[in-house]
Amino acid sequence: MNSTLSILEIALTIILTIFLFSKISGRQLTLIEIGICIALRLGLVILFIAANTIINLSFLKYWLLPIYMLSLAFLLLRPISKTLVVFYGLFPIVLRNLCSRSLAFFVFPLFNIDFHTTNQGFWGYFVDVLSTLCVLLFLRWMQYDFKALRSSEVSPTDRRILQFTNGCMVSYYLLMQFLTYFEYELAINTVIYRQFLLVAYWIIFTGAIASLDRRLRNSLQERLAVQRELQLANMIDYSHHIEGLYKEVRSFRHDYSNMLTTLKLGIDNEDISIVKSVYQSIFKESNTHFRHPKYNIDRLVNVDNPALKSLLAAKLSQAIDNHIMVSIEVPDSIKPQGMELIDFITIVSVLWDNAIEASLETDDPKIAMSYFTLKHKQIFIIENSTKEKAIDTSMIFNYEISSKGQNRGIGLYNVRGVINRYPNISIATSSQDFSFCQTFEIIL
Repeated sequence: MNSTLSILEIALTIILTIFLFSKISGRQLTLIEIGICIALRLGLVILFIAANTIINLSFLKYWLLPIYMLSLAFLLLRPISKTLVVFYGLFPIVLRNLCSRSLAFFVFPLFNIDFHTTNQGFWGYFVDVLSTLCVLLFLRWMQYDFKALRSSEVSPTDRRILQFTNGCMVSYYLLMQFLTYFEYELAINTVIYRQFLLVAYWIIFTGAIASLDRRLRNSLQERLAVQRELQLANMIDYSHHIEGLYKEVRSFRHDYSNMLTTLKLGIDNEDISIVKSVYQSIFKESNTHFRHPKYNIDRLVNVDNPALKSLLAAKLSQAIDNHIMVSIEVPDSIKPQGMELIDFITIVSVLWDNAIEASLETDDPKIAMSYFTLKHKQIFIIENSTKEKAIDTSMIFNYEISSKGQNRGIGLYNVRGVINRYPNISIATSSQDFSFCQTFEIIL
């Protein structure tokens, strides 16, 4: 019976822990990853039991959960900084621990339920579930969302706040678990100390979290402002480009009308020299003129989103101004789906910027882009020429690692951070025969 209860307790703890971890980090787990989480927890339990049996280290069980969570964060959230590994690993269990101990110390005694009984049997399961619900309600009430930390570069100020928060969580867990160990293993009454520690850390912890959340909200507003300015600039460039094309077409129409009149005179007079002259001066020349890459902007007509269309038009214009041969294919009407528009535009902008920069280093700069729907997927492909025959793509998504040199890989690092927030999105990279290709897929 005790074995069955222990198994149920472990299973419930694993389920609730994984659920909170996924909710707070924004990392949606596959069935295989859930299986890995369960195997990791069971493996650590067996390891700790074996260690306790061999050398009688009873205090090890008090550190099982934080070690498990840190291992989980490291395995599932790579590549992120160690600071974020500690934050995402400890934040769910520290917040739940604060809630569960608050219930045990201050709420249940109001109903004549001794806090010691909340550590075992039905009450233990009840507290686990109720404290998890309290965490979710707390996050929803305070409107805290820390998923964005994984999708962008952490500023020095944010990093300091994170490090302070991590320090608070580590010190809380160390002190609380030591006091708990003294209470249950050494029979030293530490209830009053734990209650005081709980209240003190609620104040410190919520203050640190509120400060971090405020910084994130400000960063998000700044990011949105930058995106709006970028979109406005792209719209202006797009309208100028269209205006320039319209002037050229109007000029051509005027010349074309005059040439038709001249051509008619040549035909009426049966003067073949006039006919040849008109053909050489306008028809043959215009055929070449309108094949210029700048007229490829009509390929964007099927992009059914003004912000994305203006961005692509601006990147096309930038590439043409740099004498890059550009090919664009958007065969059917399409608009971004399956993710936030700002995230889609961020990814596309980074991929285009990298393609332009890399192709300019070659003798024959080329970029080819296609955007289409295939079955239940949207696929965005961009390919550019490279000066190397093949580029090592294994590390390009790491921070400040780039195929273009040191300290120039932050863009793709941020792309990886955005993609990690969406379980339905993937990006594949290949490089061969002096060509670099990135395929961005969204499962709808």
